[in-house]
Amino acid sequence: MKAWIWAIGGVLAVGWTGLMALSAQLLAWAGGLLQQATPVGAAGSVPAMPAVLAGWLDPATWAAWVGAALATLEGVQTWLPALGTATGWLVPLVWVAWGLGLLVLLIGAAGAHWLVDRKSTRLNSSHGY
Repeated sequence: MKAWIWAIGGVLAVGWTGLMALSAQLLAWAGGLLQQATPVGAAGSVPAMPAVLAGWLDPATWAAWVGAALATLEGVQTWLPALGTATGWLVPLVWVAWGLGLLVLLIGAAGAHWLVDRKSTRLNSSHGY
């Protein structure tokens, strides 16, 4: 039972790490786009899809999402460089959140391990083993 607890905790930790790594890469990519001298859609072209999404997302879907985002960002175009600068501190914040989430997973797995150990000790002592 204890091995299962740590195996599930490990799988959750790997998934959490992957999610945070993807978030950090996408934030850095978006920050680079936002800090460009020209507005994102000024040339009338769709920005290239980040390499991390290439295997997961259809290019037509990407173009539709970017088109919707460009339409939304037209109203806040003067704020875009400031938003791009904000990613400079948002990416480290993602890794702080990763560390806190991993700590919660570790505490949860250790607590479950302790509870299983306590219960097995209690059962063994009540049977005289």
